[in-house]
Amino acid sequence: MKVAVIYNLPEHFRDGKEDIAQSEPYETALAVVEELRALGHRAEAVRVSWDFSHTNSFDTAFNLAEGIGDDGKEHLVPLMLKIPYTGSTSETIALCNNKMETKKRLKAAGIEVPTFWDEGEEVSFPVIVKPAEEHGSIGIDDSSVVNNREELKRAVERIHSTYGQRAICEQYVEGREISAAIIGDRVIALSEIIFRPPCRILTYDAKWLDDSESYAGTEPRCPAVLDKDLEERIKKEALKAYRALGIRDYGRIDFRVNAEPYVIDANPNPCISPKDSGFARALKAAGIEYRDFVAMLLKFALERS
Repeated sequence: MKVAVIYNLPEHFRDGKEDIAQSEPYETALAVVEELRALGHRAEAVRVSWDFSHTNSFDTAFNLAEGIGDDGKEHLVPLMLKIPYTGSTSETIALCNNKMETKKRLKAAGIEVPTFWDEGEEVSFPVIVKPAEEHGSIGIDDSSVVNNREELKRAVERIHSTYGQRAICEQYVEGREISAAIIGDRVIALSEIIFRPPCRILTYDAKWLDDSESYAGTEPRCPAVLDKDLEERIKKEALKAYRALGIRDYGRIDFRVNAEPYVIDANPNPCISPKDSGFARALKAAGIEYRDFVAMLLKFALERS
């Protein structure tokens, strides 16, 4: 079978560090191509462009891209595909790219989320300030948790000037950070980020810059060590959020856990790099070979066709 492994790379970067996270899809695409070829398919890494005629000449698409260009929000890749593809639909990607609408959908489904506010609304401190349309911890640093109006103003203005988008303000939940990796309709593993003081949130540096103090101050642990009742509750809430948002094939739901597990993010297109991603750690914890994972996603797409 002829498979296009689709990825996107922005033409421009908005700050001096963003290229690390934004360049990751190409490396993952090459790894997926290698696995597909080992499975007997004719696979090729295809960078998205405005001309999809070449892409649609393949039998199926293994989609690692959300949209086209630097922004990638308005021109979503699944809408342009005329062949079966892995992963979530454009509607789900668009929803999950908008943190405010995502939280509204989750709240309407009865899922616990931290209290959240749009710009200009009165907030209750402390809050964490995030770009409203980013993933991969882009735009999050140690100054993102704010305790007064002056800090809030600076954090919002930074997001405006650097990322050209609105900010979302969310109640800061002190507690454990747990992620649920999901394949199909099953949570395969729960992971935890262990914070060493003064680190207390997963910043961009902590996630991507392996020579930074923030990176050294966070330790991923998979599987997470949880009591059975809490583990089952988080898994149940993760699947509930996954379904409420219409995510399919695979995804990741992130929580902060205090007295309650609160969903803080949902990603229908998480990093699946076999080298050092959280999803790769979850696969290992679940005893799933990376090649088998790739085969599963391709099978989901073909079954829908």
